[in-house]
Amino acid sequence: MVATSIAALIDGIWLRGALNPQGIDSDLARQVITDYLSLYLKTES
Repeated sequence: MVATSIAALIDGIWLRGALNPQGIDSDLARQVITDYLSLYLKTES
């Protein structure tokens, strides 16, 4: 479940980056995925 969700996040980040003339904001992408994992791990504990 979590792997599928992260894959979807990565796909969305990649798509937004491809459509954005400035490309992918790697810091923001990292923060989005880290925040998601933090929330997921809190609910699983």
